[in-house]
Amino acid sequence: MIRKIFYISLIVPMILSAQFRAGLDISRQITLSGIGSDESESADALALTLGYEKMLLLGFVGAGAEYTLDLEEEGINMAYVYGVGKIPIAPFMRGIVRAGYSIPMGDAGDMYDPGLAYGVGARFKLPLIPIGLEALYTIHSLEMKSTGDDLADALIDALDFKLNALNITATLKF
Repeated sequence: MIRKIFYISLIVPMILSAQFRAGLDISRQITLSGIGSDESESADALALTLGYEKMLLLGFVGAGAEYTLDLEEEGINMAYVYGVGKIPIAPFMRGIVRAGYSIPMGDAGDMYDPGLAYGVGARFKLPLIPIGLEALYTIHSLEMKSTGDDLADALIDALDFKLNALNITATLKF
């Protein structure tokens, strides 16, 4: 019984100093570059993002995870695990820097290997109100999976695939 109380006393404060994130990618740009070409295409559909973020070290550094569901049938769904830094830049505003690992899910997971991602943004939140608003720009760098054919794999290695997303997110701190 004491052991359960001990674990609960550790877990509850960790959960209570976190935030739930729900957002919308309002702009998604897919870029394929390499071998003398640079093609860019805007995604037609929006994407929903749900996430959880835990801040440590007085709220300046933390970690988070989110899942992005592309509303387009052939879109790229993605899980994103990241470290985050939030620095005060003005009253009620913080600058945000994120870096982590993107993992394509669903059909995109069959085509692309996971890759690094990084982003910047800003957060606005009034004191004593648990709801905040964030604007984030994130670049997900992915690589196409190898096919087993040497020539095709050499061409794939020469290509650079990026998914750039501009996201507006509401946060609920609890």
